[in-house]
Amino acid sequence: MDSISGNNSNAGTKSAPYRTITKAIIASKADGTKVILVAPGTYDKSLGETFPIYIPDGVNLYGDYDGKGLVGGSSSLYAGPPGTTPKTGPTWINGGGDDIPHVNATIIPNNNSQIAGFKITNPNPDIPDDYSVRGISIQNFVSIKIKNNTITGMPLGIGIQYEYYHVTAVGHNIISGNQLTFNYHGIINNGIRASYDKVENNVISKNYIGIGSPIGLDLGQGPTGSAGNNTISCNSYNDIWIPGNGNETQIIYAMNNNWDHFPPQISFDHSKAGLDIGHVSNATLVYYEDGGLAPNACK
Repeated sequence: MDSISGNNSNAGTKSAPYRTITKAIIASKADGTKVILVAPGTYDKSLGETFPIYIPDGVNLYGDYDGKGLVGGSSSLYAGPPGTTPKTGPTWINGGGDDIPHVNATIIPNNNSQIAGFKITNPNPDIPDDYSVRGISIQNFVSIKIKNNTITGMPLGIGIQYEYYHVTAVGHNIISGNQLTFNYHGIINNGIRASYDKVENNVISKNYIGIGSPIGLDLGQGPTGSAGNNTISCNSYNDIWIPGNGNETQIIYAMNNNWDHFPPQISFDHSKAGLDIGHVSNATLVYYEDGGLAPNACK
């Protein structure tokens, strides 16, 4: 895949790449390809991309893995056809489109799929009825890997949104090594799932809310064995926001993470912005041991 050197009439090889991710995914459905390598460049509607981009079951979409979608060159798994100058700069998926009502997303991954090494932005404004746009929409699927991406630039949108699904299949998703910055929410979880999802080694910073409603997300040393090591800091309202009522029992696993304050400052009524954790249920239990202060913490 190469937005600059590619052509959708090519064979889809490293020497003769396709131009768009959309074309590569269509071809993968026909020939069973499970790995799609994407060179640095901008992948948007003007190039011919169709949004949202659905990643089929079992397909792995790789860009600039080591550079989290920002560097290119030697940090990319593929930087252009052999014999050409390796492309540098962002590997940027920039766009969004409607799926189910009130869901406008850049990427929708399916079971056992992976997206790794991209800058991801949904530039669309709020969709009707004040529903927010999403970078990645997690729906009725399991065993998804979202790794080493930079999901950013959606001040009215959400980096990763778990939609309103009750997922009975078992198989945790993994959110690891990502940077989620300059969004309204970094991650928000509105789903109910049969197994916890692993969230580790991420930087979730400079959003309005870092993580919203983290029930079912293992942020550190919970049921999935998450390593934690998330930096959750400098989110202007709350780093973690936990809705609920005064008697609702909730358990949050968030050990071995980096915060603006340690131990984390907690509000029980959401009346004060800028704290590490805000929730309204006196029955909420948050495990935050073995953590520390974030680099350049906001206090």
